[in-house]
Amino acid sequence: MPVNVLERISSFTPLGIRFWDSTLDKEVTDGLIVGAWPEAQVPPRPVFARRSGSGIYHVSGLPGLRDFETADDPATVPTPPRRFVVSVMDREERFLPVAFAVDLPLAYRGLFLGPNSGIDPPLPGFELYPAPNRRRPTWLAAVRGELISAATGAPAPHAVVEVTAPDATIWSGIADAEGRFAVFLPWPAVPSVPQSTPPAAPAMTATLDDLFWQIDLQVRWDPAGLPALPGLLLPDVAEIMSQPAADVWADPQEDGGTPAPSLPITLQFGVEAVARTTNSQSRLRIGAAPPSP
Repeated sequence: MPVNVLERISSFTPLGIRFWDSTLDKEVTDGLIVGAWPEAQVPPRPVFARRSGSGIYHVSGLPGLRDFETADDPATVPTPPRRFVVSVMDREERFLPVAFAVDLPLAYRGLFLGPNSGIDPPLPGFELYPAPNRRRPTWLAAVRGELISAATGAPAPHAVVEVTAPDATIWSGIADAEGRFAVFLPWPAVPSVPQSTPPAAPAMTATLDDLFWQIDLQVRWDPAGLPALPGLLLPDVAEIMSQPAADVWADPQEDGGTPAPSLPITLQFGVEAVARTTNSQSRLRIGAAPPSP
């Protein structure tokens, strides 16, 4: 039986995002609450994203973009870009909440690339960072801690923590509003033991628990603070990732310690590492010290 097509309706989505869990190196396809609203809209009335069958989160029905969304060819519809704020929260608390501003329609076709689009190699999606209390998968190592200002002792919110593994790979995390963070990374390769000639005398058998590696931790943080996006308490994740390097204190200032650009950490197989200043259980002082009286 022939079918007569009476009308074709086209719809274009101005914002589609693939979220990426770099801890597990896989796409995040569920559990997220993604909302968007015009930057000037106060109080915000978010339009919430839907999830496609392939796990892509997409937002439609945003104010001012109707002509673009319903056009037969969006390229023929002159639509001045408008700035929107997007927030992302995780119902399962695996990831830190993040937010960003974006001009829509995008200047390119396809999915939103996010603030990490310039890294090489690029990530397959918009990176989400682990919440400080996220459980560590047994096949991964973890570095946890709590960052505080060396000048004031107050938490250092939204600082970026970078851990350099023995193979020079860098793994990142972001501190929450209280300065707490978690960084996950693969266990480094087991060091090879050279063969002795002639064979050495029998020795006590080593176990995995005897494996240790040296890693380094660096921090990027702006002590002046970052402005929050309209309608939120969060700064733009792009602003977070562009913060300047900050010194870390391995030793307490009152004991005559000096700051350094990185903190060496000994990583033991099967044990979570804690980044801390000496004489502290889990806190690491960062940034400049207070001026001398």
